[in-house]
Amino acid sequence: MSIKIGVLFYHSTVYPNLSGDLIKGFNAALPASLITENFFQFIPEFVQQASVAQVENTVQKLLVFNQTDIVFGLLNYKVIPSLVPMFNRHQRIGLFSDMGEYIPYTHTITESIFFNSFQLWQSEYALGLWAQQQFADKGSVAMGFFDCGYHLHNAFRQGTVIAGSSEIDYTIMYDPGTHHTDIGFKTNQYIDALDENNLPSYIHAIFCGYEAVDFLRAYRNSKLYGKVPLIISAHMASEDILEQVDIDMECYSASMYNFNSPDAVNQQFKQKYLQATGEKPTIFSLMGYELGLALLETMPALQRKDLKEVAKLLKNIHIKSPRGTRNFYADSNYALPTIDIEKINIKNKIVHKIAIAQGQALRFDHAVYEEIHKEHLSGWQNPYLCV
Repeated sequence: MSIKIGVLFYHSTVYPNLSGDLIKGFNAALPASLITENFFQFIPEFVQQASVAQVENTVQKLLVFNQTDIVFGLLNYKVIPSLVPMFNRHQRIGLFSDMGEYIPYTHTITESIFFNSFQLWQSEYALGLWAQQQFADKGSVAMGFFDCGYHLHNAFRQGTVIAGSSEIDYTIMYDPGTHHTDIGFKTNQYIDALDENNLPSYIHAIFCGYEAVDFLRAYRNSKLYGKVPLIISAHMASEDILEQVDIDMECYSASMYNFNSPDAVNQQFKQKYLQATGEKPTIFSLMGYELGLALLETMPALQRKDLKEVAKLLKNIHIKSPRGTRNFYADSNYALPTIDIEKINIKNKIVHKIAIAQGQALRFDHAVYEEIHKEHLSGWQNPYLCV
């Protein structure tokens, strides 16, 4: 008896292999016997457009036509409520990953859908708290149009408020008259508009993809470099972004996974993934690996195809991951991430990161949750992630 896993595939120009990486990471967690007997059968389904309606149609096809037991893929929390009736009606399981561009809901959604989040918003909260303690009022947050539609800047702001901040500036670099905004040009405009006699105590940048690279280059070549410290979001600080910055510079960020950690769990993950694929794992590989470890804990129930029991077990399972303890049911006991505040130095295209402080995560029953939700009433409907 095999378990059929429907996989949401879609096009991403920034991370074109992310769905495949999730699957490869999942398989790296499995013993060879399960792979040999093809116990888990993956059924890919391409999501043709980045819309909630298209995701709903694809999930329904996987559940009804393909008769999958589990649906697997990258989604954010805003899409989940419209999927709940399907999973409840068909008594199947959703295992979804997300980058953490939104904070989770403060109420129970369903007992059949589980989440594996990278929790980017937690790193933003920790950065805001640290920035206010380190540099004081008042900071300036610069972000792209794509990134401003999520909870990231709200979480950063709440971190500064907890640390005593009374004010902060926001700038969204977007030109409605053009299809693509020249972020380098807009960054220069943003910097020129700052008051030379009242500069911000720091700049926090939230950009993705090529916009992140363009902002970093423009900031480094500006009059602010060396005067106003730069704090960048965790996704801006990923190696694939920083390796494209062809100029020496320093900045700060937060990390929730240290790829080079000597921890035995991390070394085992990297070794197993490299052995299975011949590739360097990505963060999506890691999230797939964690979900594989979680399902291994439910194997007796899976072998009986008792999905009700699998869901019951997944509510309480905690696994040891290369990024710390993880669990998958979003409630007040949801595991908090380990966050390192890092100083980043790029020299001769080589990236060096040094942990300089321990970041503080926000508990999932904290009142600030509601504040972030109230602050953020965006109509932004992209069902995937901030990358």
